Amino acid sequence: GCFEGYKHSILYKKNCGIIFRKDYTDLRDTTMKTFLEITPPEEMQEFNKSEHKITLRNGSEIYFRHLKDGLKLGSLSLGWFFVDEAEEVTEEIFIALQGRLSLKGSACVGWLVSNPPNTDHWLYKTFNDNPDKEFAVFYASTYDNQDNLPKEYISNLEKLPPSWRKKYLEGKWVFTPDGRPFYQGF
Repeated sequence: GCFEGYKHSILYKKNCGIIFRKDYTDLRDTTMKTFLEITPPEEMQEFNKSEHKITLRNGSEIYFRHLKDGLKLGSLSLGWFFVDEAEEVTEEIFIALQGRLSLKGSACVGWLVSNPPNTDHWLYKTFNDNPDKEFAVFYASTYDNQDNLPKEYISNLEKLPPSWRKKYLEGKWVFTPDGRPFYQGF
């Protein structure tokens, strides 16, 4: 998602993109960090830390926002958006973001990255049960990324209960219970 956002910001001059996560701390420590790592310093004109905004030399702007208090964009027109850990946000936010894709001279696209949530989640209903040709879904398992992970990472995931393995190791939609196990009579 970070790479696609950067690519669209370079391809389309004066583009406007926004990167979201539910919580600001997670955004800062992971997604924003990744974006800064992949963006060549010579392409950055300014990084305004108080506004959480990067301006590239070609005039494109990239904002970093959290969604803990909902979607507050004012009248911002976007060329692209990226939501990291999309399973943590609501369908209403996704719909509102689609409505903000109105920047002339850009591709007007959005990306969501997520662990597969439970099958009753809006992501499953929107992207798995919906034959809409405007959406594309790409699946990846942790095995696909094993060359970039610590040696014991996958073997630790392989010890998880079956439904958790399917979700977090194989990248498949499956129901996993939330909270603590409940055993009747205890």
